[in-house]
Amino acid sequence: MIYKWDLDKTYIKTDFETLKGLIKTVLQKPEEKENVPGASALIKEIEKDKNNSVYFISGSPEQMRHVLEVKLKIDGIKWDNFVLKPNLRNLLHAKFRALKDQIGYKLPVLLEQRRITPVEVDEVLLGDDAETDAFVYSMYADIIARRVSKDMVEHVLREANIYEHIKNNILKLYEEVKTADPVKSIFIHLEKRTPPYRFNHYGNRVVPIYNYFQAAIVLYKGMYIDYDAVVNVGMNLVNNFNYSVDMLVNSLQDLLRRKTIIKKDIDRFKKEIKEDKKIWFKTPVSEILFSRFNESVEHLDYLSIDKKTEFIPENINYIDLYREKHTKTEKKRRSFFDQYFE
Repeated sequence: MIYKWDLDKTYIKTDFETLKGLIKTVLQKPEEKENVPGASALIKEIEKDKNNSVYFISGSPEQMRHVLEVKLKIDGIKWDNFVLKPNLRNLLHAKFRALKDQIGYKLPVLLEQRRITPVEVDEVLLGDDAETDAFVYSMYADIIARRVSKDMVEHVLREANIYEHIKNNILKLYEEVKTADPVKSIFIHLEKRTPPYRFNHYGNRVVPIYNYFQAAIVLYKGMYIDYDAVVNVGMNLVNNFNYSVDMLVNSLQDLLRRKTIIKKDIDRFKKEIKEDKKIWFKTPVSEILFSRFNESVEHLDYLSIDKKTEFIPENINYIDLYREKHTKTEKKRRSFFDQYFE
C-alpha cells in the first residue's frame, strides 16, 4: 500500500491564506513547525508494515525542502518519495497561474507516479479541505479506473485554465497509465471545518475526518492497520495534544452517525481489546477510555443497524463540480496568491 500525504494542513499546520501567515510559514525553523495532531503517530504505525510506502506531495516550494526534511527527521518519519512545488521556476518563467494552481500541479505528479507503479499496488490518499484535494484525488482515482473520460478531463483542464504544456502532459499520462482501481480511501482533514456532507457527491471513498483517530478507525475497518495502531494514535492524541476521552468518543460517534463505520466494526475492535488489554491499560486514562468506548457504542446501536453501502459514483460530473467550487468559494475567500498572481 502507498500512502500519499499532502504536508500543508494535513501533516504540518500552515497558513498560506494571509501574507503574515505566509511569511511566518516560510521563515519557521524545522523545530518551530507544529504538527497536525496525530499525523506523525499514524504515519509511524503505517510504517511498521514494511510493505507500505509513504509519499509526500506538497504545495510548499522546493526551496523549503531542507527545512521540511529536517522536520520529518525530527519526528522520526521516513519517506519513499517527496515532491515539492517548483514555484521559483514558475516565477522565473512568469507562470503566475501555476503559483496557486493545484490541479495542474498535483494531477500530473500523481499520474506520473502511478505510471511507474505496479498495477496491483493500492493507494490511500490524504489531503485537506483548504484547497482542491478532494477534487484532484477523486478525479485521479477515476482516471485510473476509467470512470472519467479523456474528453471530460480535457474539458476540466480548459475550465481550470491549465497551461497548454501541462494539459497535454496530463492527457498523455491518461493514455499511458494502466487501468486499475487502486485508490481505497481518500481522507480529507477538515482543517477549515467544512461540513462533511459537502463531499457526498464523491461517494464514500472520500472520507472527511476531523482528526487522525478517525482515519485510524477507518483504516482498521479496511484491515489496513491493526487495532493496537488505532489505540496508539488515540493515546498520542490524549497524551500529547490535550485530547480528552470524550473527544475520542465523540469522534467515534461522528463516524457512526455518518455510517462511515458500523456496529460490527466497533464490535470487532472491542473483541480484540478484550483479548489483549496490555496496550489499553498502560495509563490510567486507558481504562476510562475503554469503558466509555463500550458505553458510546451501546448508545448508538440504533443508528448503525443498516450497513452503509460502499458507493463510488460511476459518472461524477467534474466539470460542474469545478465550476461550482470556483464560482462560489473563490469569490468568498481570496488568498494572498489569488490577489496578486492572477
